[in-house]
Amino acid sequence: MVEDRDPESKLEEISGEECWSLLAGQVVGRLAVIDRGSPVVVPVNYSLDDHTLSVRTGPGTKLTNASLDRVAFEVDQIDSTHQTGWSVLVQGVGIDATDAIDPGTQRQQANSPQPWAGGSKLNRIRIVQPRISGRRILRAGYGSSPELMDLAEYPPALPTGATLREAAALMEDQRVSCLPVGQHSPPWIVTEHDLAGALCAGMGPDQPACPLAARAPVWATRTTTVHSAVESMVRHGVRHMVVIGVDGRLAGIVSLPRAVAALLEATR
Repeated sequence: MVEDRDPESKLEEISGEECWSLLAGQVVGRLAVIDRGSPVVVPVNYSLDDHTLSVRTGPGTKLTNASLDRVAFEVDQIDSTHQTGWSVLVQGVGIDATDAIDPGTQRQQANSPQPWAGGSKLNRIRIVQPRISGRRILRAGYGSSPELMDLAEYPPALPTGATLREAAALMEDQRVSCLPVGQHSPPWIVTEHDLAGALCAGMGPDQPACPLAARAPVWATRTTTVHSAVESMVRHGVRHMVVIGVDGRLAGIVSLPRAVAALLEATR
C-alpha cells in the first residue's frame, strides 16, 4: 500500500478559541445553504462580535434559504508554496437579523466591512447555535522559532483629537511606524504613510489624525508563523502586521524589518 501523506507534514486540530480568533482576522468567507435540495456555496463578507457571526447580503438565494435552516460557514488561509494552511468551519442555524437592535448587532453594523460585490447589501444573516471546528496543516522545519509574539510591539493608542504633528511625534517617541486607534475589532490603525499622504495632500500639521485611521489590511493571530506573517506583509505591500487576540482586538504589532531580521537570525 502506498502512503500518500508527506511524512514532513502534520495535520492538527485547532482549539475553539483559536478558531474564533482566526475568524476575527478575516473579512471574507464561504456560506453554504441548501437551495431546492442542492447545496450552494457562495463567498460573502462577514463580521464577528465575540462568538456571533453575521453575513451581509441582499434579497435572494442566501437570505431565503439561510433563514431558520441549517447553514455552514467556512474560512481558510492557504500557503500553496509551502503547502501549509488552516481551515475553520462553523455550523449552525441561520436567522434573518436585519431588523435586530441588540448591542451586538449595532457593534457589527459599525465594524462591518464594505461588501466587495457592491449593490444593496442591507440584510443580515446571523448564525446561531454555532458549532466551530478547525484544522491546520504544518510542515516540519517550517514556522518554528522565532515566535511571532516575541517580536510584537505594544504602542499606545492614538488619543482622540491628536493632530498629525502629535501622531508623528508619538510614533518617533515609540519608534514605531503605526498606532492603533480606538477599540475596533479587528483593529484600526494610522500609519506613517497615512500621515505623509495627508501632508502631501495639503492637510496642515495641526489637523486631527484619527480620521485617517482605517481597518488594518492584514492580520495575524498569536499562532501565526513568522514566515507566514512576512509573506503576507510582502504580498499586501505593508510594513507592519497587526496581531489579534481571541477577542479579535489588538494583541500587538509586528514590523516587517523586525520580522525579517528574526528570520535571518534563525538561519545562522
